[in-house]
Amino acid sequence: MSFKYFMTSNFGGGGQTVPRLFKHLHYFNDLKYDNISLLLNYRYLSFFKKNKYRFKFDPVFNSNILEELDQGCDNLINKIIEEYTNNSKYKLLKNLEILIDSGSGAIANHLILEQKFLKEDLINFFKNLIHDHHNFLEKNNVFSAIAFDYSLKNTYKKNASKIDKEKYYKIMNDLISNNKQQIELIKLSLNRNYSTKLYAPIHGSDKDDYLKSYLTIRKIEESTNKKFYGFALGGLGHYPRKKNGYSLIAKIIKSIKDEGENRKIHVLGSAAIMHIPTLIAGGASSFDCHSPWRRAMDGGESGSPYKILVPLLKNDLQFNLDSKKPLQYIDINTLNKSKWNCDCRICSEFSIDDIIKMLNNRSLDIEEYYRGLILIYLHAVFQHSYLLAKIKKDNIKNFINSIPSKYMFQKNIRSRFENFKDFLKNEIDFIG
Repeated sequence: MSFKYFMTSNFGGGGQTVPRLFKHLHYFNDLKYDNISLLLNYRYLSFFKKNKYRFKFDPVFNSNILEELDQGCDNLINKIIEEYTNNSKYKLLKNLEILIDSGSGAIANHLILEQKFLKEDLINFFKNLIHDHHNFLEKNNVFSAIAFDYSLKNTYKKNASKIDKEKYYKIMNDLISNNKQQIELIKLSLNRNYSTKLYAPIHGSDKDDYLKSYLTIRKIEESTNKKFYGFALGGLGHYPRKKNGYSLIAKIIKSIKDEGENRKIHVLGSAAIMHIPTLIAGGASSFDCHSPWRRAMDGGESGSPYKILVPLLKNDLQFNLDSKKPLQYIDINTLNKSKWNCDCRICSEFSIDDIIKMLNNRSLDIEEYYRGLILIYLHAVFQHSYLLAKIKKDNIKNFINSIPSKYMFQKNIRSRFENFKDFLKNEIDFIG
């Protein structure tokens, strides 16, 4: 079975490093394994201007490029690279599969809290918006996307009042729990005959709820005689904070697989690298997670250290025996450089000292500073690639059994170190 890790980009909704990532994707041109992809967001890419379906979502970044994408293109990533860099040397030669998230939770949040939409207003808006969503995906030759649904986004602007929040929760909980409204919205997507491969979003409050959501979608497929490409599990953000949280997510996935499901299951957001083996053991096939980007970009903020991921594997998929605590994010300024033996594309071209120099020269060369941050991120992405390739090659059981016994793991800064192999075995055993 093949696995994929999706880098996440908020292009259109962020400045500074966000668009600059595309200037450095060429480092994947010689990526050995075909398992890295890119997740973008329909809301950020398209709500830069108002039309008969959309509203303008401020702030907007790189609107000139978004305008080009709104006209359509054959290769969305290379179109962004071409427009942003105006230099063919940055062209991405490797084909990175694109997955586009709908951003429906953020759109609903804005419409209710900022534009004071009532429930019926929101229902009508979403029904009409699916037409624009379909057109955007088709004209940009997007490989895969997540269908629209009603889902909560638990973040608010500072000026949101308690009354507004209560109103938002009431409307969204009504829509989420109203099976008829969810079914109608999902049916609209399924009936539009996308050439883009669609993932059906699945949400729930517990394992039984997620399974119920999945079975409902199966009934919709039977009634329409059409099928989704796969399923995307959302709303998982609180699970990692729970005891055995990733095992619980894996249990959700396993319960769906136990129904005889053999299509792809994507984990939205909650896929920290050290827990990916657990999710794979449950039956997940692809993942996205914004943590590697955050760990790289958080450096320097209020004195925070610049953190880099300790490598687990080498380019040939052999374990990196110079690492004692792999897949942990550590301060790049305090790591033992004599023991840093990584041969990924980034570390083969740049030493730790090279990257530290870029980070320390922000006032003298802002572009080199941003490049340093992005190189830290790309190094982590290469480790995701190696991990998925290793598990595909060895299978999950053999991978776990082959982990060197010397590796240690710390779940968070307050927890004690424990044996990494035993930790993963315990997580997987908990799945049942």
